[in-house]
Formats: sequence, C-alpha cells, structure tokens
Amino acid sequence: MASTVLGVAVSFYFSFRVLSPVRGVIKAVEEYRRARGLKEEPRQRRDEMVELSSSVEGLLSEVSHMLDHLEHKANTDPLTGLRNRRWLFEQAALVFDRARRETSSVAVAIFDIDHFKQFNDRYGHQAGDRVLFTVAEMAQMNVRTYDLLARIGGEEFCIVMPNVTRQQAAHAMERLRLAIEAARIDDLDVGRVTASFGLCVGFPGQEGLKTMLMEADRALYSSKAEGRNRVSICAHRSQAMS
Repeated sequence: MASTVLGVAVSFYFSFRVLSPVRGVIKAVEEYRRARGLKEEPRQRRDEMVELSSSVEGLLSEVSHMLDHLEHKANTDPLTGLRNRRWLFEQAALVFDRARRETSSVAVAIFDIDHFKQFNDRYGHQAGDRVLFTVAEMAQMNVRTYDLLARIGGEEFCIVMPNVTRQQAAHAMERLRLAIEAARIDDLDVGRVTASFGLCVGFPGQEGLKTMLMEADRALYSSKAEGRNRVSICAHRSQAMS
C-alpha cells in the first residue's frame, strides 16, 4: 500500500513538473495571439498536451498566413497592383533556366509612358497615378497568363515572354501599344496616352534578365528617337529569331 501511495505521489510530482511549463507555454501562446488579434481555435478537451498542440498549430498557421501576406506586399507595386522589380528578377531566373534546358526562346520587352513627366507636371500626380493604373490594366489584359509583367520604375514596365518567336512577341507588343493608345482616363481630359516599347528576343545563353533588359532598353531609346509610340526590336538578337 505504501509503495502504491509513493508511486502515485511520484507520478503527481513528475506530472506537475512536466505540465507546469506546458501550461506556461499555452498561456504565453494565448496571450501572444490575443495581443496580435489572432483567432483562437475552439477547444474540445481540457488536456494540456492537446491544448498545447492546438495552440501551436493555430499560431503557426496564422504566422504562415502573415508571412505570405508580407511576401506578397514585398513583391507588389502598391499603386498599380502589378508585381515589382524584385519579383520579376526572381521569377525571370526560373524562366531563363528553363529556356536554357529546353533551348527555347525568351522575349523581354520594356516600355514606358511617353512624356509622362510633362503630363504629370501639367495635370498633377493624382492624375498621373490614374494614368499609370490604366496602363497597368491594359498590360494585364494583353499578356498571357504565364508571361511575367511588372512595374520596374516610375513609368517603366517590363514583360518577360517565354517561348515566343520574334514575330509573335512583336505582334503582342504592337497590340498592347494600340490598346494603351485607345485607352481613355475617366473624368480626365488628358488627350491621348501613348507608350514606347523596346523588345529583345533570343535564346538565352549564360546571360540573364539584366543583360536582355539592357538590350531592350537600347531598343526603347530607338523608339523614343524615332518619334515615340512605336515598338523597336533589338537588331542583333532578333535576327536569330526570324
């Protein structure tokens, strides 16, 4: 009998020593979730280990959602809702790797809004923001679901198109150019908004997006020099795609 009582006492002692810190963890998790305004999961049993597991699982789920949200914000342009330069370079690296493995082509287009600074100065930044949003909307409507589209600067945008020919890429950018030209900004008498394009098409070697962006940028300058509102193609790469 004495040994049984002793065994029960020892059991209670070790249970208390084990469960006491567990209760402390549960309390700390619950206080953290309340402080952060996180949803608490309903409890089915008053079992400390079950409560701990449930609390930790719920907390990890909420933290995962928060991290996803933060990652989305870090990769998104807050004005237009498009992805940003950081996201573009990360995703383009995957596109270029696949193109090298499959020996397929990639097109990189860069475009910006013509005379945007003059327009911004004349009509104000709020109107300028609406123009940027409208151009972004036109771009989203005129790219394929698997193309990469991002705003990479003030009035600069970039599109990465995997597995296209020179003619297909040029046609796609011409279609987008016309869509931007035809767009109208609600409640703003701003006249016609146009954009100039530079396009680079080829089979990637060791270079990545940065190199092809530089070549597309040179083609963009050609569009500007030739009167704007046009699509220019990087000459030496495009020959390989004819």
